[in-house]
Amino acid sequence: MQRFFSPLFLFCLSMIYSQEKLNCEKEYHLAKERYELFFGDISQINYQSLPKVIIDNMDLEKIKGKNLILYYSNVTEADPSGVPREIRECKRFYPPVAYFNEEKLWGDNHILYLQSKIRKNIVPKTSLGFVNSENEFVRIFKTGNFKKGVMTRSKQIYYPGSERYFLYFPVHSSKLIINKSSDDSDVYENSTTLMTKVTNNSSKEVKVEYIFENDPSLNYTQTFNSVNNEWKLVNNK
Repeated sequence: MQRFFSPLFLFCLSMIYSQEKLNCEKEYHLAKERYELFFGDISQINYQSLPKVIIDNMDLEKIKGKNLILYYSNVTEADPSGVPREIRECKRFYPPVAYFNEEKLWGDNHILYLQSKIRKNIVPKTSLGFVNSENEFVRIFKTGNFKKGVMTRSKQIYYPGSERYFLYFPVHSSKLIINKSSDDSDVYENSTTLMTKVTNNSSKEVKVEYIFENDPSLNYTQTFNSVNNEWKLVNNK
């Protein structure tokens, strides 16, 4: 059966479509203005010392067990000045200079610096899984100081072929075997699972949220400010 639409309906539909296009343009320019206001001088800010300042101020006593499962990258990272991702039809504003993020916090030799303070095996991962490529490990962390470990599952959630190999930063020469104790969460026996969520409030203010998968009551947040290109902890809660 052929359908007919009234001229009034088609006019209203075209107005809605035009309004959406107008909103897209508006959102793009608002994002650009926000970037200029809060991040216009980002190319002049020195972030090289920030990772060690963050690590020096971490509450390391909250990291329990012999191993640390550390999320070194947050794939859901959002652009603090960009067009919201839910407006998929809109042209997005992409900042010319990248923000400080989890990969910059935990890249290079920064994980080794953390390990020198906690003396635990550190297993880097993302929400996509563990790192199991040697070339990828060296590319990300700029070190060949790694070993191969294996993840198993507890008897309650075990099924054939569920073992997973991973690369990690070792403390001891013995091979690391970690046992996943829940199929619904990223919890492993004798280990702490930690995610750091980095938010850029401005070019000179960075917030870090510490999220403990094992025990959310341990979660805390810190804010760091840059004054005269020197990073300092200004808020801890």
